[in-house]
Amino acid sequence: GSAEEFSALKEKLAEEANTVAYHGLRILSDRFIFIFDSSESMKEKYVPPEQRKDNSGKPGERGRTGVADPLDPASKGQKETLQTKLAVAQKNLKKVLNGLKNGKRFDIIQFESIITDFIRAKLEKEPDKLAVLDPDSRQKALAFVDQARPQGQTYMLRALETAFKNEEVDTIYLLSDGAPTPPETAGMNVILERLRKLNRLRSVKINTIGFDLKQKEKEFLRTMADEHFGVFIER
Repeated sequence: GSAEEFSALKEKLAEEANTVAYHGLRILSDRFIFIFDSSESMKEKYVPPEQRKDNSGKPGERGRTGVADPLDPASKGQKETLQTKLAVAQKNLKKVLNGLKNGKRFDIIQFESIITDFIRAKLEKEPDKLAVLDPDSRQKALAFVDQARPQGQTYMLRALETAFKNEEVDTIYLLSDGAPTPPETAGMNVILERLRKLNRLRSVKINTIGFDLKQKEKEFLRTMADEHFGVFIER
């Protein structure tokens, strides 16, 4: 290639190297929505993958879900210092918000039995367009993330439908620790089919992050990411 093309490539690689990562996923988009689970189960303690144990009582492989032995002295000390799943989710999201450059366009959706949209709740606007990240919206976003409390059920479908109402979003980051509810009207297959229809003409990238998932839930979030140009991360 030409010297100009080589120079442009170097600049692009340097910019990507300096991008903020969310659970290992670099945020390369300028138009994104964070969706995070704040349902009742998110009050459970978060055990990092490397500290989890399999059924034999041995440390599990990274990403493998297991249950720590409450009689193990080592795990007892860990349990006392563990944070809730929601606290870990909040900490990581706040770190990303603090690291993003001004000018990015974004929204945040918190879901349990009630769907709470940052743009509507804190900026008092209709969330059909994304918010511009600046010092004021950044501080309001941090406060919005901080105020989440674990309660209610996992109304994931409504949260995703809310995100797709936004005309500008091209990337979604969905974080959850379990199966959607109620299963009769918003089960895993229902959500996957609904997303296929919503995204058929838009090609929005959906990245999924799962906390301490059962096998069926893991397959569900992985399928969602695979079908919508995204990446599945297990934490």
